[in-house]
Amino acid sequence: MNFIVIVVALLLDQVIRWFEHARLHRWYERPLADWAAQVHDAPAAVQFLAAVLPSFILAFAIGAIAWGLSSASTLLGFIWAVIVLVLSLGPRNLGLEISAYLKARAAGDEKGARRSAGLLLQADPPAVPMDCARAVSEASLLRAGDWLFSVLFWFALLGPLGAVLFRMADTFSVRAAADQPGSAYARSAEALKRVLAWVPMHLLVLTYALAGGMDETLAEMRRTWRNATTHFLEWGDAAVISTGRAVVRGIVAGGSDEVELLHTTVNVIWRGLIIWLAVIGVITLLGWLF
Repeated sequence: MNFIVIVVALLLDQVIRWFEHARLHRWYERPLADWAAQVHDAPAAVQFLAAVLPSFILAFAIGAIAWGLSSASTLLGFIWAVIVLVLSLGPRNLGLEISAYLKARAAGDEKGARRSAGLLLQADPPAVPMDCARAVSEASLLRAGDWLFSVLFWFALLGPLGAVLFRMADTFSVRAAADQPGSAYARSAEALKRVLAWVPMHLLVLTYALAGGMDETLAEMRRTWRNATTHFLEWGDAAVISTGRAVVRGIVAGGSDEVELLHTTVNVIWRGLIIWLAVIGVITLLGWLF
């Protein structure tokens, strides 16, 4: 049933826009900030537990509700799973964010374009338009891993429990880095997110390679591996960006048009999503048959 839930949730994500606001999770930003402040001076072990346990507690609570509803009614379990997955995606729709950037650029709204780019980059964007477009392209390829593929991976594996676990771990890591940068609390939250993202991000590297020219992207992966200076858990980010960039570059073939570059980026992400859906669908079919 998880495959059908994923398909329905992705369709709803494209056609029902109020989900976009519902999953920004503004309501618990203040509680998370207060939580971080309470453990600021606590021992490292306490900060570790404070950063890790809430994600598991909420995930298992959502999983227990899903199990109870499914036991009572298959339809109720299905509806609950769809709602949980839709709210776990994102928090933003990549296609909408890129479209907002391009529309602002086309309208000459430099402030709006930089604001849209900043949401994806999570940093100040480059001033040169083409450099900014390249940065947005690379950030989108990476954000697709956190906002879409990792959530789908854990949902396919563990159902609503898995989707909520990854989304909460990702949210905690972002908030902890903002509230208590450099602390044991922030490092623990980031470590949990990295551990959960490790497998799906490396699968995404292979997916991007399959979505474009295999030889070129595998060569780019090898170069990234040889030149890697990041921590083991962080290497996946560099690999995703370099592999996706090689695929986009191969399709665009050296073009200098930012619209073409970003449209190609979206197409690569969609190709990757189709590959994942095909694989999940085949696994689901085999499960039904055997």
